[in-house]
Amino acid sequence: MAHSPVLGLSAVKSQYRRNDSRQAGRADDSELKQAAEFRDPVGSGIPQIIALLSDSNPLVLLRMSMIIALLNDKDKEARHPGSRALRTSRSAEYFEPIRDAMPQIVELLNSSDKRTRSAGASLVAMVNLSKQAKHGIYTILDLYTAPGGQKTDWHSDRGGHIANFWNPKSSKTASFGSGELARHYDHQKHIAGYNALNEPTDAQHIRIIPFYDAVHTALRTFDPDHAIFFDGNTLASDFSHFCDAHKRWNNNVYSIRDYSSFGFPGAKAQEYVGSEEQKRRLRQSYEKKREWMDERGSCHEGDAMDSAIIKTRCRVLKDQLDIYKKDRLRWSIWLYKDMGFQGMIHPSPSTPYMTHFSTFLANKHRLSINA
Repeated sequence: MAHSPVLGLSAVKSQYRRNDSRQAGRADDSELKQAAEFRDPVGSGIPQIIALLSDSNPLVLLRMSMIIALLNDKDKEARHPGSRALRTSRSAEYFEPIRDAMPQIVELLNSSDKRTRSAGASLVAMVNLSKQAKHGIYTILDLYTAPGGQKTDWHSDRGGHIANFWNPKSSKTASFGSGELARHYDHQKHIAGYNALNEPTDAQHIRIIPFYDAVHTALRTFDPDHAIFFDGNTLASDFSHFCDAHKRWNNNVYSIRDYSSFGFPGAKAQEYVGSEEQKRRLRQSYEKKREWMDERGSCHEGDAMDSAIIKTRCRVLKDQLDIYKKDRLRWSIWLYKDMGFQGMIHPSPSTPYMTHFSTFLANKHRLSINA
């Protein structure tokens, strides 16, 4: 069912004011739930949130600022003595429905009120990056999903096997969003850079470079200093069609992925024991794409998190890191935390969150929705 992004806004404001008078400025769970519903889907709620943040009632403004703050992660948990950068994923789907609302967002960002500016920034980036800066963490703003899906894989917010992002309208929206981020973050030193697009799969190999040209232009219009990260084509593994495009760009990092099949020890897979032949294959796979490195990861198939699987993955990781160290290659790991197989940390199944969603998560796994 389609619905207008601004439908019922007056009623929403009235409800907030009634709650203010009844509860003397305290927000209960039902109100937070009501406000959170504006973000589902996120696009339908953004104009409402903007309007509420612009409201003259200080309690309405305060509550919406608090609700946006709830979107922020506990950034201090990510700070580790060996970690200095965090890649923050964002969806271009977020920018599409608010294109017409950008004047209001820009107005929020230019407000004389510090709290309003902060709330406006959270609307654009969906994370309060200054918290990460306090803990010495640099942030890379990563366009992780794009309209229509930039790749033929499930984690790009698309409902089919075709990467429909590669049409002019979708790519224009994404480059527009990149420019708006740069407009706000151009002078902020805790931003390490912008990742233009996560793991694209342009089947024609000719559309990705014009898109990167547009992103580079959009970002450099407002931000001449921060680095721009460009993923290779075909899930960040192929730079064969980039040719001399780099001559048109400046201050860039070229990112590849080095996910090893040895990290998927299934029934038919060979167990990784670190033999010379296995190490040779590990390095051969890496050398095909070794010019620049952004991310690596270790995965496994199946439900069990037994000690054998963990030991296998640690052996793969150790030998991968040995390769990178010899080549003095910078790397990062995907990912810090999740509910599945790849997180460095993950919640216990007995936590209230996992217990509450246990049936839902079991159905997702049974139906292979994320496959």
